[in-house]
Amino acid sequence: MLRRAIRLNAVLARRATSIDVDALGVATITLENGKVNMMDRVLMPELIDGVKQCSKDGVKGFIVQSHKPNIFCAGLDIRQLHNKPREEMEDFWHLLQDSWFTLYNLDQPMVAAVNGAAIAGGCLIACTADRRLMLRNTKGKIGYSAPMLGMVTPTFVMSTFQSIVGTREAELALGTARLYNAEQAHNAGLIDILAESPEELHELARREVEQMIKIPFQARAITKKLIRGSLLKEFLKTRDENTKWGIDQLLDPDTQNVMGKYLASLGKK
Repeated sequence: MLRRAIRLNAVLARRATSIDVDALGVATITLENGKVNMMDRVLMPELIDGVKQCSKDGVKGFIVQSHKPNIFCAGLDIRQLHNKPREEMEDFWHLLQDSWFTLYNLDQPMVAAVNGAAIAGGCLIACTADRRLMLRNTKGKIGYSAPMLGMVTPTFVMSTFQSIVGTREAELALGTARLYNAEQAHNAGLIDILAESPEELHELARREVEQMIKIPFQARAITKKLIRGSLLKEFLKTRDENTKWGIDQLLDPDTQNVMGKYLASLGKK
């Protein structure tokens, strides 16, 4: 089964990610999408398809990482949410939902090795992991910046974040677009372990996932499903409602105006 996964990765022309499966059955997904590993219409489908294929091929665990200095995944491609037809925005929203659901619903353990900026989409990826590690001395920060762009953080993203840091911390962070440095994220419970170097980050991520796959698969997978089940069920029950609400919020003229100013400021840099 695992040979099939390795052979698959050798022949697929991947544009935004690479996947390596080792002899233990651990799949390391490396984000390689442009300058900042932005979650866009290229990265998200690759991430979804790659994870699903690895799961089908019998992979035992996952590590998600980036080799870009100080950048894990620095955001969501909000150009796809500005001045676009509603149908296009809904399609992009569904990609974001599917990315979250695919990762959060995994039976296998996943470790996020955060080497730098994990903003918005990057924080989403990290929050779906079973364990989150971060480089202590990175200049990058982690968190959700949606309010600064006039946006409301999606409810399924809010709930995941809240389940990790608690209600009060989530309210403060998501309401004020708080971005945490590594120490702050560790103190808030958002990050489990701090690493002193990129090499140690990789080694600790390996150690964490190897420890988790030693637990009998069925017992661990069922426990994970039971703990995450209520959030997953609520998402599936309200997915269409969530999409309509989210796009309605995004199409608000004030939101579009703030996003437009932000995108214009990027063009001046």
